[in-house]
Amino acid sequence: MTYPELTEFQSKCEQKLLDRLARTGRAILDREVVEGSETYITGTIEGTRISFWIYDDGADFKSSGRGPMFEKPDYKSLDDLADDFVASIGKEIEKATEQGNPADRLRSG
Repeated sequence: MTYPELTEFQSKCEQKLLDRLARTGRAILDREVVEGSETYITGTIEGTRISFWIYDDGADFKSSGRGPMFEKPDYKSLDDLADDFVASIGKEIEKATEQGNPADRLRSG
């Protein structure tokens, strides 16, 4: 089986996300690389309702039906974009934990 080639941005962004999740004791679940007009990475964050997508030069996540889109034109560099994407997911995890997200209660019980 051959795997699609990821862009440098996708690889770096995913690694930054994995590193951030490791600090919170979480992991990526249901990771998939989807091929089409654009190859992208998708998955969910363990113990949350967060789904994410990492595109060639952008990223997105949804939590409870909402989430920002991170696009190349809005940043000085793709590294800045990846950093903001990962930090925003981290904040969403912290907020869910503080509010007692039902998924977090299931995870700890």
